[in-house]
Amino acid sequence: MKAAYDDATEWYGYALCLQNETSAQRAGLESNIIEYIKENAFDGALDFTSLSDKFGLSARTLRQIIRNRTSISLREMLNVIRIHKAQELLINSRMSIAEISLEVGYLSVSYFIKNFRNQTGMTPSRYREK
Repeated sequence: MKAAYDDATEWYGYALCLQNETSAQRAGLESNIIEYIKENAFDGALDFTSLSDKFGLSARTLRQIIRNRTSISLREMLNVIRIHKAQELLINSRMSIAEISLEVGYLSVSYFIKNFRNQTGMTPSRYREK
């Protein structure tokens, strides 16, 4: 009876180690995904399809990971990163609004201006003038 108890205790401990290892691996994977998004945010083609291909996860799983780690959607995360970079470029460069739009990953200038206005309360031109 004692031997069976010892075996069960050993297996339970082993199962806990595997669970902790899996949790650690998942946390590492989640961190890698978020870091990858930050590093590639200016790629206009970055979307759930490219992330799924890169990490071998479904779009649904990726949505859950991003939302759990950041409390915002992928689109919102990309917009925040891109608009912040656009603000720097508007202040520190002579690039046109269209050039900045493409540089930070927007394929449409009008979509860029709309997002910029939503986040800052002003157009890129107005922001540059202030």
